[in-house]
Amino acid sequence: MNDLLLINECIATLDLAIGQQDWEQIEAVDSRVVQWLAERSESSFSLEQQSAMLRLKEIYQRAYEYCGLQKHQLKDEIARQRAAQVGITAYATMAISAYEDMAQQEEAR
Repeated sequence: MNDLLLINECIATLDLAIGQQDWEQIEAVDSRVVQWLAERSESSFSLEQQSAMLRLKEIYQRAYEYCGLQKHQLKDEIARQRAAQVGITAYATMAISAYEDMAQQEEAR
């Protein structure tokens, strides 16, 4: 495949993957780019390819920022879940205690 076509395909695929929150596709594009770059030297890029590489770099920056945002949102959600767990546990303990009290009262009758 022509290098310029490959770069543009990676840009389009990465942009779509960001929009769809498709982390596996982002990883697949990353692996493809890493492999492709390992086979090249920087001086072998034409000006048009260098321009496309700058666009690819920009989309990678967007992906990085978006993944960072998702990471923080997930951390916040986990923290909320853990905080809620304390309340749920306290409520369950109270409910069990109330049920045991009701059972003892029934036995006493």
